[in-house]
Amino acid sequence: MKDYGVKESWTKRLKIVCSEVGLIIGAVQPLFFQRNGELMLQHGGTLLCYNPLTKTLRELRISGMPRSFKAVVHVGSLVSPQKLLKLENTEFA
Repeated sequence: MKDYGVKESWTKRLKIVCSEVGLIIGAVQPLFFQRNGELMLQHGGTLLCYNPLTKTLRELRISGMPRSFKAVVHVGSLVSPQKLLKLENTEFA
């Protein structure tokens, strides 16, 4: 996406055919592209890497991390959640 919020400026980086690699449609959450071009994604509670050149998946296991988990993508911002949500009298921890 070149211009945030402008659908016409989106650029398709890859297409994954879920049935070809054994994924369930709707259970896949893309997380980010790695420097090597692989896409890190979450499928259910599993962390996977998709290689677009070979069209293969591999499971990532991180020492000390539970086998099943929930990943959340975070983008840092200096915008106050209170101002963003117009919650002037709400406290955040």
